Amino acid sequence: MKIVDTDVLLDHFHGNQAAAEFVTSHIKRGEVLTISAISVTEITGGMREGEQGRTAWLLYQFEVLDVDEAIARQAGRFLRTYRNK
Repeated sequence: MKIVDTDVLLDHFHGNQAAAEFVTSHIKRGEVLTISAISVTEITGGMREGEQGRTAWLLYQFEVLDVDEAIARQAGRFLRTYRNK
């Protein structure tokens, strides 16, 4: 099981090849990809008119995890590691 960060989802949604290959390769291998409920909020909150169908399809590919302390801490590590500096 892998937890996928919102930024990876956005990159995948917007056609970033590396993000798309990451998601697709894990799904094809039958691995469970998860996102937090916070990612669902961030993705749907930033959705533009006409993106509802594509967004729903993308989110359907992932198991959604409730946010707990471990996920919140992992999200913090992702932010520190990957935020724009």
